[in-house]
Amino acid sequence: MREIHFTTTEIDTAVGRLIPHTRTSHVASLVDFFFGRVGRYLFGVFPPREYLNEFTRLGSIDGQLAGKHVIFEWQPCELSEGDYAQVAEVVRQLPGQPFEVVELPDSVKTMANFEHWAFVRALDRQH
Repeated sequence: MREIHFTTTEIDTAVGRLIPHTRTSHVASLVDFFFGRVGRYLFGVFPPREYLNEFTRLGSIDGQLAGKHVIFEWQPCELSEGDYAQVAEVVRQLPGQPFEVVELPDSVKTMANFEHWAFVRALDRQH
């Protein structure tokens, strides 16, 4: 499985600035990175390849790591059909099957639409 090299840098949330001396390099599998570390935006739904690639092309996102607010940064990339199929297979086998493959409504056209739809779906499932 392909690996992704990324960095994390803590954010001083009081002033909204990065703390440069906290920058740390990491290596993880695509599954661990996108479905473990930064997967909160997926809300338990496995995204179509075009939406996942929209996300992977960003190259950065804020998040939490070890209880600290950080910025994750990586070299923007895209998953080939083969990479996507391999990631999908590994994700399907994760314990507890935390990500579902579901048919999306026609109104979901972008990753932002996907995130919103998945968030609302997750909220609806809690009630």
